[in-house]
Amino acid sequence: MRNIPKRKILLASILLFSISASSDQILWTCTEPNDEITFTTCISSKGKKITVTSDDDLTILGRDFKATLEYLGTPDGGTVVGKDGTYYADIYVEGMFIKGNVNKDLIFIGNYIEAIFEKQDDSFDDDMKSYKGQFKYSDAGFLIWEGLGESTYFNGDEYIGEFRGNFPSGKGERLSNLIWEKGDYEYGKITNGIRKGLKGGQFEGQIYEGQFNSDGQKHGFGKYTWQDGTTHEGMFKGGFAEGLGKQIYPDGSYYEGTFEKDKWQGPGRTYGLEAGKIYLRSVGTFFDGRIVKGTLFLPDGKIDISGNFNKDLLLHGEGIVYSYEDDGTIKAVWSGEYKNGFLDGYGEYNFANGYKYKGEWKNGVISGLCEISYSSYVQTGFCNEDGLDGEGKHLDLEFGFEWVGPFKDGKRNGQGVTTYTETKAQYYMTFTDDAYVSEDFKELKEDLFINNKRIALVIGNNDYISGPLEYAVKDADGITQALEKSGFEVIKIQNATQENFLEALYEFKRKIILAGPRTDVLFFYAGHASQVRGINYLNPVDAVINRESQLETSSINMNRVFEVLNESIDGVKIAILDSCRNNPFISSIRSSKQGLAQMSAPPGTIIAYSTAPGETAIDGSSKGFGIYTGSLIESINQPGLRIEEVFKETRKSVVSVTKGQQIPWDSSSLISDFYFIKEN
Repeated sequence: MRNIPKRKILLASILLFSISASSDQILWTCTEPNDEITFTTCISSKGKKITVTSDDDLTILGRDFKATLEYLGTPDGGTVVGKDGTYYADIYVEGMFIKGNVNKDLIFIGNYIEAIFEKQDDSFDDDMKSYKGQFKYSDAGFLIWEGLGESTYFNGDEYIGEFRGNFPSGKGERLSNLIWEKGDYEYGKITNGIRKGLKGGQFEGQIYEGQFNSDGQKHGFGKYTWQDGTTHEGMFKGGFAEGLGKQIYPDGSYYEGTFEKDKWQGPGRTYGLEAGKIYLRSVGTFFDGRIVKGTLFLPDGKIDISGNFNKDLLLHGEGIVYSYEDDGTIKAVWSGEYKNGFLDGYGEYNFANGYKYKGEWKNGVISGLCEISYSSYVQTGFCNEDGLDGEGKHLDLEFGFEWVGPFKDGKRNGQGVTTYTETKAQYYMTFTDDAYVSEDFKELKEDLFINNKRIALVIGNNDYISGPLEYAVKDADGITQALEKSGFEVIKIQNATQENFLEALYEFKRKIILAGPRTDVLFFYAGHASQVRGINYLNPVDAVINRESQLETSSINMNRVFEVLNESIDGVKIAILDSCRNNPFISSIRSSKQGLAQMSAPPGTIIAYSTAPGETAIDGSSKGFGIYTGSLIESINQPGLRIEEVFKETRKSVVSVTKGQQIPWDSSSLISDFYFIKEN
């Protein structure tokens, strides 16, 4: 709406008359006014000449006249008709054609006016095209639309209702070719009401009833209905469901909780429909329209699944799955780490009849360290989907004995050792498919059990991307032979990647657990290592380390090795590190230092280093091996040496070979004697 002062309407109209033929009316011809629109000269058809100024009114033209108006030479400028003091104008004023009753000063009067607007170069499609209805003049003398009216717009919209200050304001309804809406308006925008999508439009059949923002978007409390009958009632923000709300679907199911950008987001719950009854289907935390953590329920109200979910609504992370008997009682419960709907990692399986499984799973299949228990027994070992497989233990709770021996397909198969709980008497006992073979019942002598079982993990790395070594693999071979000679079961890994290293630690841990808490354990490592802030890291051959943070992700923290060694509670724990050679990664790690940091030995542990903490070992050879390991092998093979003496003899040899340039080091918290090889 263009602001037109009422006195300007007089001059902009009267001063632009052209003559309309009529025998009963006075006809005038007026020249164009000057630029200031202050006066003009008009000549009647009879030759009368008058000067019209801004102080004049329509009476100067007579009591009975009709005039066609021009505006700067435009022939369709409009008309003014006057007779006996009554005037009606249909005129063009600065981009508007206006119709209505006027007074002698050409000021519109009455309760009704019509206006048609020309589209300007700078107009928008939603600018007003026409108006019919009530009006008034502002205090400043401008014509404005006020009261009840009807308007059209250049974009094809139509509005019927209340106006204030030229804009739809108050009660009204608006119609476009795609949308119909009705409600409360302010400054031309609906603020509260109902909006429907019309046929052929993007929102066909959709209805919203509620609050709007200044941009006409859903904003505040409202209810939205889709064409299929789905409804959403709750809070909206900027056109989207945002905050608390409830979404009901055509089948009667619904979600209530928090929303973000039209999607379920945050705490909420869903309800389903079963046999005509609504039931709680899920409760938890939602993200991007799906549950990510929470609980799923069955129609009868029992828990179905609980935990963390992926985008396919499958358990992924910590979770629990329930199954039920026909009478509704719990049949079994699966709990633990899930991956894409299957147990993967540590998990537990509990039957209502008392059967329990605790251990490792792989892609939904039992695989790894496990404990199986029932009312009368407890079994530990390595399991597959059929039960224990390989070396394991069977603790018989009914008869009070423990059997250690081979299992196959979950059953005891082969000769094992039985220890009775009360008497501590031990016997060889053989089982076939869990059936005891009585004729093989042989008592064991005490001296067969004096020595603990011995298990070692040996790793030697040569093939580094940066700084390859020459003797680490040979050292691993040599130390393996020496350890096996002294009664160790050895796991040997050469040129270990990080994945190989972690798998070897797992296998080492598994064997220690199966062997029992009195197992003597040894870890030997030859290869590159780094120390940062007092922590030692062992470097796999595929390690790429350009900054300190990559040590934790690319290397093996020595503390992880100690965690495995400590699985042996009462046995001797030995860690040997031949890894103080020049560090190829030290230039990339700001906080790194040469050599290894001294570590405190956990109870029952001895730690041996190829050189003193913080020093660098010489990467030379002795007796076909690295200097330190070659000397160590020679010392291990000497019968009758306590372990402290083994490392002392090794130290003497290395100092002699290197002429004092390298001094091995050890740290001990042993409280019992240990011999690699006892004297005969």
